[in-house]
Amino acid sequence: MAAKRDEKDVITNAAVEQMTAGSRSVEEGLDQMADLARRQAEQARSLLGSGTRLYGDLGEISQGDVNSLIETGARLAKGAQDMGWEMVHYTQQSLQLGMKTANEMMTCRTVEDMLKVHRNYVRQSVDSLLQESVKLLELSTGTATSMASPIQQRVELRQ
Repeated sequence: MAAKRDEKDVITNAAVEQMTAGSRSVEEGLDQMADLARRQAEQARSLLGSGTRLYGDLGEISQGDVNSLIETGARLAKGAQDMGWEMVHYTQQSLQLGMKTANEMMTCRTVEDMLKVHRNYVRQSVDSLLQESVKLLELSTGTATSMASPIQQRVELRQ
């Protein structure tokens, strides 16, 4: 019986030693895993911080480009609106001149009167067309210059 007790004690002691060694190994493994996780988290934070700064810089560049594009579009829309109003005004004047000429034609008594009214109409129409062409040319040139300004400023900032 004493031999059996000794065997039990030896087995119990061996089991306790193995469990203790196993617990220490598990604790060391968990500590190593925790250290590894901390290091990986720090590396991830570092990489994300660098990425965030990089994306932030790209965001500023892109935002500036988008802002200049929006401003260019707004200037183009304003110029197109101004030219559209000028065309409406020209069309209105042209229609008024045509109506006036038609009324004058109805009062003509001779062919010479009709030719005189017609000559005046053609002269006024051509003069009006030339004046309107100059106005539209000035508006389109001003619009193109105004549109190019934000883009040019953006290009100069990058140089």
